[in-house]
Amino acid sequence: MTKPPFDYDRYEEGRGVNYWELNPPLQEEVHRTYPADEFEWAEERLTEFGAVVGETIADNADRIDDHEPELQTYDKHGDLLNEVHYHPDHRVGDEFLPLS
Repeated sequence: MTKPPFDYDRYEEGRGVNYWELNPPLQEEVHRTYPADEFEWAEERLTEFGAVVGETIADNADRIDDHEPELQTYDKHGDLLNEVHYHPDHRVGDEFLPLS
């Protein structure tokens, strides 16, 4: 297995970092793969998304881990329901994802 070009352990629980700026090999690969005008358009968005991952999403990860989804199989009348209830923080950051 290839060792990553940087040591993630230097960063406290993955918080307070910009994952785009932290990963020069990813930047190089994206720059190599896409035409200059597309890279220029995407770089600002990838920088923003890298910050969101290192801040907002990382901060919510522990709360989400502590509040697993809960399956409610039946309603109060005993009828089949099969609903899944999520902690509200499961939805934080969805506005940044292209498919949400």
